[in-house]
Amino acid sequence: MTTTWSSSTATTDPAAPLAVPAMALAVLMSTPALTALTQLPQWASEYGPALVYPAALLYLAVAARIWWWGAAHRVPRTPHPARTRNGQPAGRDLDGHRDRGDSSLVRPQPVTAAIVAAMTKPPRMPIATTSGTD
Repeated sequence: MTTTWSSSTATTDPAAPLAVPAMALAVLMSTPALTALTQLPQWASEYGPALVYPAALLYLAVAARIWWWGAAHRVPRTPHPARTRNGQPAGRDLDGHRDRGDSSLVRPQPVTAAIVAAMTKPPRMPIATTSGTD
């Protein structure tokens, strides 16, 4: 898998600087709305369910759409050239998979019948011998 890293999105999309603030605004809009969900039945009894429930859904839909817009226009982070290994970002193994921090570059070998037989064989215990002259 070949990944090309370029900053062409940052130079061609004039809305890119507004992406992260839009996502933050969407989170700030959603937080009080989600905490007020417990009060919706009370408001529905006071003002009518035909007004309250569609208004709540519309408000959350607008917040979700603002978040998706910000996510679509956000510029992906590019790695520093010194942090790459073999043309791949340093956090990836040779096949492009995310590096887990352990020795993930070593591929696990399939378990064969010989390995299973060696693992299930009882260990050889040394036999203590005594001389009969004590």
